[in-house]
Amino acid sequence: SATRTLFYSRMILFESYYHRDDKDTPLDVVTSLLVLSTKYDFKDLRKDVVFQISQHYPMTFEDFDGVNNYGDPIFGLQRYECALPLLRAVFKAGVDALLPILFLSGACQVISSILRMPGSMDPVCLNILLEGRELLNVRINAILIDLPAEAQEILGGPQCRYFEGCRKARFEDLSHIAQSFFYQIQGGAVVDSHLRRICRDCRFSVLEAIEDKREALWEDIPSMFGYTRWGDARMKLREFLE
Repeated sequence: SATRTLFYSRMILFESYYHRDDKDTPLDVVTSLLVLSTKYDFKDLRKDVVFQISQHYPMTFEDFDGVNNYGDPIFGLQRYECALPLLRAVFKAGVDALLPILFLSGACQVISSILRMPGSMDPVCLNILLEGRELLNVRINAILIDLPAEAQEILGGPQCRYFEGCRKARFEDLSHIAQSFFYQIQGGAVVDSHLRRICRDCRFSVLEAIEDKREALWEDIPSMFGYTRWGDARMKLREFLE
């Protein structure tokens, strides 16, 4: 039909002017191109859009912290504004390789932002997000609850330079970071804000203990949203982009 012909002409035009390496591509263009290229089987365009999204949502522990620490704008918006619309589009397009990292990124949003989207987000997607977010919050709070006792086993250890002071140090105001997002409980930030007056070596030891627990939690995150390991998601992404 004439309508279908016009649509295909517009998609081909989009494909000509769209550049997957342009980090300022508007978010609504990215999500629309993903959904439409999936629906109408524009394979090369679909690959380009998936590649572009994947560059901003890495699936390794260190890189995930890195992009959230710097918080550079992506797709013409602040990073936190992109996670839920991207999750909605990627779920609709059935790109399983990106879903674990986007569910995690979506879970790192305030609950009011999530609940404002129920009319436009697939109910199955919304349920997976809310249930996984709850499981993640329980694990994050368990890490925070256990910190005071674990710190007491570390402070004043063999490498300590300030034994008396470090042994007396206590975490302060940890309740202020209850319900924090995964990237907000990084060891350095938690120690520097809530465990003061300790020596450099004890600081590093406590920081490292927190990071070990976060990394263990990171490995479990895909299963909270019904997926397998990060390695499987990365392999699926490589295969998709081949």
